[in-house]
Amino acid sequence: MDLLEAYTQTLAFTGTRVAATRPEQFGDPTPCSDWDVAALLEHILSVISSYSALPTGGHAVAPPVEATADGHHPEAYATLARDAIKAWSEPGALDRPCHHVMGVMPGGRALAIHITDVLLHGWDLAVATGQDTTIDPELAGLATATLRDVLHLDKGRGRFFAPALPSPGGDPQSVLLAYAGRG
Repeated sequence: MDLLEAYTQTLAFTGTRVAATRPEQFGDPTPCSDWDVAALLEHILSVISSYSALPTGGHAVAPPVEATADGHHPEAYATLARDAIKAWSEPGALDRPCHHVMGVMPGGRALAIHITDVLLHGWDLAVATGQDTTIDPELAGLATATLRDVLHLDKGRGRFFAPALPSPGGDPQSVLLAYAGRG
């Protein structure tokens, strides 16, 4: 799957869940045990903002984006997503070296990591807020490959991801969620 198309689809998947999240859900727990819904939303927004700087030579440092206090998270997300797609669509963005927190890497590799993060956290938000959790099979496959081949997740478990779980099914979404330690 083309990375820019995958990114657009991932942002749409998560954006739908962000838009349907109500302020009264902000204190609810999420599959990310350290975060409630408000903290998860702010993480998603901050990461999209941070990764938008990479294609132009900036560093992936997630400045906090606080949009939950005033309930403007859907508008903030829409603006950040639009800006992010524009930044990653610039000619050469996927080939240019990026200063990622994991070191300098090609833009395409950084974007694959970002897609995986936004996709998984979109799923987390869907679970926490009782929304549709269905992930497109191609996006799930891309995310699983990124976890295995780019992030080498098995070598770094415990830092960002829980231990892998047995997969309840062989479909791409079940494989991704189990591999990422989500049940």
